[in-house]
Amino acid sequence: MKLLFKIFFVALLAFSLCGLSSRFGIKVLQQNSATLCFKFGDTGPSKSSGVKINTFLVVKKGDSGQWDYKSPVWAFELTPGSAKPLSRVTYGQVPAGFAETTKASPLTEGTHYLAVGLSPGSGGSAEFVAH
Repeated sequence: MKLLFKIFFVALLAFSLCGLSSRFGIKVLQQNSATLCFKFGDTGPSKSSGVKINTFLVVKKGDSGQWDYKSPVWAFELTPGSAKPLSRVTYGQVPAGFAETTKASPLTEGTHYLAVGLSPGSGGSAEFVAH
């Protein structure tokens, strides 16, 4: 199952990076080391009603400086082709209707991470450093 997810995700990521028709913003809100939230919305200042999401994951930057997409520190998804609107997600709390594909690992202070959200035809990402 995990191998199938990895194959699906790599194919989806490649397709998304080559053929996205739109992008959305992800804002990382880190109130303290125990509370990390991701806010989804259009990049415009007045638009923050959320976006339809199919797959969401958080990956760590490896020692080589590359993002480790094959081993996310947390991930959840819907069945391929479907999407649900999300406006905000708290790290480690899977939104209703989504299936967790990788359980949330504790984040390491000072480590660089990338939050990635994908949906049919759009995607967004945000880099952050854990505090």
